[in-house]
Amino acid sequence: MHEKEPGEPLPVKLIRSYMIHRIFWLEIHRNAISTIHQQHQAVAAKAHAAVVRLFRRSLAAHIGYGHNYHTFAWASQQAGQAGKIVMALCTDLEHLHLQAIALSDEVQVLNLAGYIDPRTLHELCAAYNADKPITWLEAWPMYCPACRHTGLESVHFFHNALSLHDLNELLTEITGEHLVYLSGQLADWYGQIVPVVLLPNGLPALQVDLACPHCSRLSRTAYAVGGENGAWVTLVEADGMFLTDLCDADNRSHALACAACAVQVVPVEAEVRDGE
Repeated sequence: MHEKEPGEPLPVKLIRSYMIHRIFWLEIHRNAISTIHQQHQAVAAKAHAAVVRLFRRSLAAHIGYGHNYHTFAWASQQAGQAGKIVMALCTDLEHLHLQAIALSDEVQVLNLAGYIDPRTLHELCAAYNADKPITWLEAWPMYCPACRHTGLESVHFFHNALSLHDLNELLTEITGEHLVYLSGQLADWYGQIVPVVLLPNGLPALQVDLACPHCSRLSRTAYAVGGENGAWVTLVEADGMFLTDLCDADNRSHALACAACAVQVVPVEAEVRDGE
């Protein structure tokens, strides 16, 4: 066996093997440090969020029949004593109410004597669709046809929303004088639980909240009517005036843009037309 003489350089293969081995372990060390650093950042972020939740006061939105002023005052006092900031939504400023609900951490329904007026029903649906935690002032029982037993209204309230198919079938079976009984029912409008209302002309519509196609913020409340095919994609104003058809992409973008985005979109389109 050949013995290596003093001063003889190491074979090239041995040097290459040594370098590959060193680089391999350096890479493992670097990845381990990076993983530990990421885990440390994740734990720190969770700890920071927990501290913020601990010291941040919860923002509660109270909804209910606007004439029950004393109920709003009492509920606000109770929530204030619990350390919550309260927004008492008892005025007829529905668009601002929906924005307040979007900002809130939780929503309480002041269902005094079990009464829920149309405006409160709309706001309640908005809170449900936004996945807000909802509590009820009074625990009223109700029979739930979907579950086939009686339970708390707070548990079963949204279980009986009509599908669009069921709503269309129902409209073919009832006469005009019975349409009034549909008002206040709930329907599932493409994943959004919405109230059924009657327009001034007596026709049923779905009261839907629409997001701006540009910024995704709440832009307006409109009313979807069944139309000839029963798709409920034709939108009108509260007075029944045509707003847009959701199947018309261009017109839909214009009609549903919020005030801020509408100001920005119009100049851009004007520049495009000038350049043509």
